[in-house]
Amino acid sequence: MLRHNMAFNLRQVAIRNVDWTYIYSLYEPAQLYDRRVPPHLLEAHNLAGDLSYAPIVAKFQAALLRWFVETSDYLPWKKDQRFPKVDLKPTRESIDERKRAKLIEMSTM
Repeated sequence: MLRHNMAFNLRQVAIRNVDWTYIYSLYEPAQLYDRRVPPHLLEAHNLAGDLSYAPIVAKFQAALLRWFVETSDYLPWKKDQRFPKVDLKPTRESIDERKRAKLIEMSTM
């Protein structure tokens, strides 16, 4: 399927085994394809919406969720030992200082 908006292409993840390919897309319905069909039919019939394939879809969804949780990082609610000591002013304060310095520089020109 041709997509003209690149944002849609960048929001997909796929998982497969010998028999199946499962594709999850943030903006489109999920896709499930039987890889055992002849090559010219591969990815011709999306089976994800067929309730008889729901157990296979659930298996791949669980595998993807597990992978996301195992491989993703997160921001904890409270600082922990992973947070390095950073001696920087808050972002807003730094921006305001730079703006003031720029104004002073421009007024002396």
